[in-house]
Amino acid sequence: MLESGPRKVLVTGATGAIGSALVTRLVSRSEISVRALVRNEAKAGPLQDAGAALAIGSFEDAEALRTATDGIDTVVLITAVDPDAATQANAVLSMAKDAGVRRIVRISANQADPEGPTANTRLHGRTDNEIAASGL
Repeated sequence: MLESGPRKVLVTGATGAIGSALVTRLVSRSEISVRALVRNEAKAGPLQDAGAALAIGSFEDAEALRTATDGIDTVVLITAVDPDAATQANAVLSMAKDAGVRRIVRISANQADPEGPTANTRLHGRTDNEIAASGL
């Protein structure tokens, strides 16, 4: 079955270095509609100016995540280095599954593994395993 209309992509961490570069690149493609999840609307002007729709909220805000993932085909999951990163990523994954998202693209860490050498690599490893087990 052929899809109609542009693919709908949500980018989390959209005002960071990787996220903002990705959003700018994705909005230049006519077959992709981009929504950017941002905590701070004041930092999101360039993303909106480039053509991305904004979803304002945090990983801890279930209603914001529900709204952000609604109608989305693909989530690009970018989390900052944070002790709560795995919990935050899990919240996005849960909402994505509920919303019928078909694909998660994960920006992970070098040496990500639940038994990795640092807290950050262990958090990323845990999240990567949860995504793999999710079926998305």
